[in-house]
Amino acid sequence: DNSACCVGCRLAAGAACSGGECCSSECQPKPPSVACGGGSGFCHGGGCETVVPASYARWNVEGAGAEGASAVTSVDTQACPVLGCHFEYSLPRGKCFFIDEHPTYLPDGFECVDETNPLSHRGRCVKGACRGSGEAEGGPSCDDGFVSGAEACDDKSHCCDGCRLASGASCSPPGECCDSQCQLA
Repeated sequence: DNSACCVGCRLAAGAACSGGECCSSECQPKPPSVACGGGSGFCHGGGCETVVPASYARWNVEGAGAEGASAVTSVDTQACPVLGCHFEYSLPRGKCFFIDEHPTYLPDGFECVDETNPLSHRGRCVKGACRGSGEAEGGPSCDDGFVSGAEACDDKSHCCDGCRLASGASCSPPGECCDSQCQLA
């Protein structure tokens, strides 16, 4: 993109994201409390997360049983940010809580941010846990969707062959900074 966050199709020094409605002008991800996608999603890791339908993100739980909870407690990603791989519940008084006995996990493969260090750890949900690069079930492996170790790529595009760049390719996967011939745009 043409923002100050991107230099030569790479993130500028100190930038955590580039462009889009969920990346600030300071090149930092906006918090999950910010709605995006015309209200159908929420900001997550600098991108707009609309994979989980709003009906999954906002629903009622009867008799939540937490201290101060009313009979109906709502899951609201705008009031309570999504970190890790579970939703937190919003109390009428504006507090967020999580019920360990009845967790509401995001689906496997959903992009997540580690709740203990949200600025440095991104990954994918696997059985309710946020697994970072190379932490997928069974450890790092080719085709787990994470570039780790000696891998140059880990996607299913024609630019990537067995987690190595295909012959003649200089990037992968094709997108904003990588053209359809697998060359930096």
